Amino acid sequence: MRALLRREGPSKTTELHFMDITLDTRTHEVKRGERQISLTSKEYSLLELLMSNPSLVLSRDMIAEHMWNIDAEHLSNVIDVYIRYLRRKLCENGEPDVISTIRGFGYQLKEP
Repeated sequence: MRALLRREGPSKTTELHFMDITLDTRTHEVKRGERQISLTSKEYSLLELLMSNPSLVLSRDMIAEHMWNIDAEHLSNVIDVYIRYLRRKLCENGEPDVISTIRGFGYQLKEP
């Protein structure tokens, strides 16, 4: 599964969309509606992973492998911290939260 997530498909698009969130993979620009969102490289990497796999539940191990190439058990709560940072930036103006926590497993990009 991890190898499939890292693999690039032949028809890779330069823009990813989920609801009103747009992520441009060429320029690394992220927008929610018309609002520009400034993300760190790790926040961007996490959002890109989630948006590349909408509705798929991503385990903490899958996220850790994608972002740091190591197992999640070595990261304690680092993944939770980055999810919190990302949620805070995406929902800054009262927009609905699109990142769902699947207790005991991981996270999922999902319409509220």
